[in-house]
Amino acid sequence: PYSCTFCSNAVWKQAKPYVRMRSPENIVDEMEELYKSYGIREIYDCCDEFNISTDHALAVCEEIKKRRLPVVWKASVRATPLPEELVKAMAEAGCWYVLIGIESGNEETLVGINKHVTLQEVENACRLFKRYKIKVQGLFMLYNVWQDNGHLRHEDTEMAKKTFKYMSELVNKRLLDYIGWSITIPYPGSELYEIATKFN
Repeated sequence: PYSCTFCSNAVWKQAKPYVRMRSPENIVDEMEELYKSYGIREIYDCCDEFNISTDHALAVCEEIKKRRLPVVWKASVRATPLPEELVKAMAEAGCWYVLIGIESGNEETLVGINKHVTLQEVENACRLFKRYKIKVQGLFMLYNVWQDNGHLRHEDTEMAKKTFKYMSELVNKRLLDYIGWSITIPYPGSELYEIATKFN
């Protein structure tokens, strides 16, 4: 819903609402079924942004706690919105690991790709998760491309090196436990693909 240029899920934007969420009860019903019928003890909520709605995410955590499910889980999150109340609830509900889309160590890139997040917000989020003993994996993209007033802009090798340096700093500050990175790929359906096509 933030319209990041690299997101290839354009099909989600064919009609409103752009974000559709299952009820907390329905989600935890499925978790309970996985535990009771198959003995599953760890679950990955692989929606792109578990915290897209604070109220919904809190309700999911409350439902897990209410049923006292003996499972642990992990989720993908954004740096914002992330109130401490939610991080605390996630930890209490068994969340032990999050994957956070950081994308770049360059503020200019984050603005260009419509990430709608700052590096300060990223660090604040990582500190919160560490406060509640939740492990954090940062996800990064190198050599991103965007358009600025009709002109092609992109990360060069120096900017890519700056992102690697930023990754190292976050690890050294013990704000990240793990990192994952890839070269940026313009997937069909994304604005990035249209930009890549336009500029050949």
